[in-house]
Amino acid sequence: MNEHRKIKVLGISTDHDQCECCGKEGLKKTVTILDLDSGVTVNYGVVCAAKADKYDGLEAWKAAKKEINKAVNKEKDLWNQAYSYAFRMLAKAKMGYWEYNEKGQATKWIPESREKYEKLAQMFYENFNKPLGEKIRMDKFDLNTL
Repeated sequence: MNEHRKIKVLGISTDHDQCECCGKEGLKKTVTILDLDSGVTVNYGVVCAAKADKYDGLEAWKAAKKEINKAVNKEKDLWNQAYSYAFRMLAKAKMGYWEYNEKGQATKWIPESREKYEKLAQMFYENFNKPLGEKIRMDKFDLNTL
């Protein structure tokens, strides 16, 4: 059996749009991988990341895929949480309105400014990744500065 490279999936990045393995461009996200043997960090597309250590066994490939999916899901969860916080902050400040169905039930909240909503969600997302001492106190944040 061939010896496989030892790798560690560090997470998902939207900073790179090209796979460093195959060269494919225009990717929405890449998987950041640390090669534990060489100490080199690379950004691969999801398909190349799943084969990053040249797995020849099904169980090893499944384990890698599981780790990659875990990183992708963590990224999605952070964004969902950021949008949820942005919604709560804007709704509390009454910077939007509710759409109602024919039965009079609120079905969808519409932000007054989609741009402010996106910007606030981005701030929350970035805030999640900052060290505790550098985090923005969102309870003291002034929405008029957006």
